[in-house]
Amino acid sequence: MDRFYVRFAGDNDFCNTVKAFMQAIAPRVLFAGEWRDITKEQVVALFNEHAFSLYALHQCFEVQAEDRLRAYLRIKVGDVYFDDEIDAFDNHNGDGCLAVEQHDGIGYYVM
Repeated sequence: MDRFYVRFAGDNDFCNTVKAFMQAIAPRVLFAGEWRDITKEQVVALFNEHAFSLYALHQCFEVQAEDRLRAYLRIKVGDVYFDDEIDAFDNHNGDGCLAVEQHDGIGYYVM
């Protein structure tokens, strides 16, 4: 896999949370090889388990994030795209983050 894209479909207010998630897992998926064969279901499970903490650490302006967001910050398998699937998706509204393997590292693009 050379690139993958994860969306929090329909709500671009959480783009910093999605980007923080991608920055946390992309090196293990794209470079390290240890998660090279990750499935969409595994990406979803990781996001749904850790998104609230990433929100609290990377996007929340309060010391304690609102608990109601725990249930809200969830994605589905249809929100994860690998390689060529990204080319077919054209409904970008800033609610996702693309991680791309580049010659000098990983590029992260909110789109």
